[in-house]
Amino acid sequence: MRVTAEHIAAVMEALASVGASEQRGALTKAGLALLTGLSGRLVEATVEVIRRDSLALVASGPDGYWLPQTLDEAEANVERRHARAIHQLETLQGERTLIRRARDAEALATWRAMGAAVEATAVPTEQPATLWGRAS
Repeated sequence: MRVTAEHIAAVMEALASVGASEQRGALTKAGLALLTGLSGRLVEATVEVIRRDSLALVASGPDGYWLPQTLDEAEANVERRHARAIHQLETLQGERTLIRRARDAEALATWRAMGAAVEATAVPTEQPATLWGRAS
């Protein structure tokens, strides 16, 4: 999905025109989509570009997006989102560990099943002979 300068301008204009703030009420993704004519996914992508390219400070929370009124508010919002991102990464690591354990258990079960199948189909052989006759 390609974000254009027009998308950025539309989102920034919508946020500025309604004076959305954490105290006054944030604009939801759906609200921004309605005001800008962009899809919800394109609104998200546009906000991501605005943030990543350091074009403006756009805060967000459970209620939506807003332009922070102070640097302290912006910093608190960034820290909150950072903590959430770290928590999500830790959760993903737990899930990856579980998947790795399940795959290891699956591989072990397959290996054991293959070993049992080989034993079941093995043809009995004579004991190896030694130079002095049969092995005891």
